[in-house]
Amino acid sequence: MQPWFEKVTVADGQSWTLFDRQLPEFPFNWHYHPEFELTLTLNSVGERFIGDNVSHYGDGDLILVGPNLPHAWQSRSTLCADQPHRALVVWFSEGWAQGLTRQYAELATIDAMLARSARGLSFSDAIRDAVRPRLLALVDASPAARWLGLVDVLLTLASDASCKPLALRGFVPPESAHDRARLERVLTHLHKHYAEPVRLSALATRTNCPSYDIPLRIAQVGAVLYP
Repeated sequence: MQPWFEKVTVADGQSWTLFDRQLPEFPFNWHYHPEFELTLTLNSVGERFIGDNVSHYGDGDLILVGPNLPHAWQSRSTLCADQPHRALVVWFSEGWAQGLTRQYAELATIDAMLARSARGLSFSDAIRDAVRPRLLALVDASPAARWLGLVDVLLTLASDASCKPLALRGFVPPESAHDRARLERVLTHLHKHYAEPVRLSALATRTNCPSYDIPLRIAQVGAVLYP
């Protein structure tokens, strides 16, 4: 199964994204994106798919996924039936990370951890317990406090000598830079003109696709925007 490309957006006045995802269930949504993703799963039990790795996950599961590594979570049940499945999802770009690790020698350990996340990383129980309240505190924090809090979280994660890679070393994510660039242009256009009618000619111009091929592209985009 080919993963969908997901376009991650960053709000004005911020340099990275924190998403507090709360749903009746986590449907299987096999996707990838060029950003790093740190996911803390709460009140949810199910299976996660990181590259070619399939594993059980539970409450407090903490995973770091590197750029363009396909991944998905599929829930089975909750711990508290009257509460939704919840995931705190952090997205940040390679450029954002390099701005930290290449300018500040004190943050060099983060760079080594991010390199290992190309296979996905699962963290130890002790580190998950330490990081969980810090990530939860970021939800209602100011943008500046969030930035500082994330750096603190990443430093803590980088100190975890017991973190484990998930995907096999030889796993190569299915990647087509050409198709990804075309899909990014379609997503950007739809985000800017979401209240207007979708015109096939406008999308065809941005993707260099014939107009008859655009309905398939729109279906792909719809799966990304509304999984």
